[in-house]
Amino acid sequence: MFFFKRKFRSQFRSTIRILLALVMLSSIIACDQPIIGPEEPARENVEVWWSEGYYPEETNAIRKFIDEWSEQSNVAVDVQFYSEKDLTQKAESVMNSDETLPDIIYGYTLDFSLVPTFAWNGKLVDTSDIIDPVQDLFMPEALESVNYRNDVEDRRSFYAVPIAQNTIYIHYWRSLLEEVGFSEEDIPENWEGFWEFWLEVQSALREEGQEVYALGLPMSTAATDTHYTIEQILQGYDIQIVDENGELTFNDSDLEKLTEILSQIKDFYENDYIPSNVTNWTDPDNNISFLSRETLMTPNPTLSIPGSQRQNPSTYKEEMGTIEWPNKVNGEPMEYITSIKQLILPEGAPQTEKAQDLVSYLIQPEHLAEFNEGSQGRFYPVMETILERPFWNDPEDPHVYKTHQYFERTRPSYTVFNPAYAEVEARGVWGNALSRMVEEDVSPRDSAEKAREEIEQIFEEWE
Repeated sequence: MFFFKRKFRSQFRSTIRILLALVMLSSIIACDQPIIGPEEPARENVEVWWSEGYYPEETNAIRKFIDEWSEQSNVAVDVQFYSEKDLTQKAESVMNSDETLPDIIYGYTLDFSLVPTFAWNGKLVDTSDIIDPVQDLFMPEALESVNYRNDVEDRRSFYAVPIAQNTIYIHYWRSLLEEVGFSEEDIPENWEGFWEFWLEVQSALREEGQEVYALGLPMSTAATDTHYTIEQILQGYDIQIVDENGELTFNDSDLEKLTEILSQIKDFYENDYIPSNVTNWTDPDNNISFLSRETLMTPNPTLSIPGSQRQNPSTYKEEMGTIEWPNKVNGEPMEYITSIKQLILPEGAPQTEKAQDLVSYLIQPEHLAEFNEGSQGRFYPVMETILERPFWNDPEDPHVYKTHQYFERTRPSYTVFNPAYAEVEARGVWGNALSRMVEEDVSPRDSAEKAREEIEQIFEEWE
């Protein structure tokens, strides 16, 4: 009996040990397995990413109309404002990830490189349902610029919504001209005479003891202004790099013209007609240089320079001027390269249908007009009806009123025809060409040939 009890106890203890070991093993295995719980509910509010306006009136206008739509539709909207640099970085990152996408994105530089690429790769919602009901209100050029090719679906369609547009203007100090006996009427309209005029005025001002540079031409890779200034100069020489079929057409004749352009700019730089630090400029720096009266004339892709002086009527209306570019080298009037500010809806975002309704509300002419005017005229409207408003028709405004002349003759950016061209700006091809000449003493011819090689390489990568 005693032996039986001992044997029973021993077996009982062994069984307990085995059971405890099994429990511990189960716990370890369970810890290695993912915890499966209820799926996270889809976001119900509309999420908007918007570039912070240069002026409070811009931001206030868009916030006002988003709030109105939210109240009327009983749909919550989470609108997040970002600096333009942060917005483009976030947009590029989220569109190439598995993260939840915002329903709407609007930025001032998205059209430079991101939108054409997103559309090409099939990552954007077709916006025809938004545009078609109001298509007749938009300027044809604005619609042309948001008609992108979707390579995934092998078709073209609207993959963005035009909100505003701009081109590259020329601003100058009327007051500095007057100090040495010149006026706007003295500025030549022919290409060569136009550029020589500013050099002559610089010399006159230097004789009066003023350390002023004739030209505020950006020459850095960091400034998008460099790309658009050179693009407009290329237009002046009738250099066509991409045709309407998206084919690269940069030929030997164009190479000769580009060499001439680079040689002229290098001459300006080496003869002290351009500030020496232009190779380090970022986008605000030509504004800063001009507003500090370091430069006599500067190109700029928006009206932000005069817009910043609206609170000082004397400076805005009397001392500062905006003029057209000179006629092209062949004597014909200049065509201006437009940049369309665009709103996009990422494909796969949770609330596309609601987002489409919100965008339709935002682009009603009276709403878009208030947003455009909130930019202080920095951007030009994309609807003819908006141009009928008094803001755009004051002949006493020497800047906004002048913009009408620019938009009489325009062409879209090459990115509309082929998104590969977006890489020309993204890689700073023109900034590299300029920097090579002045920092590495590369000849204009060699620098032009290198730029051509870089462009050809980009297009080969996209084939």
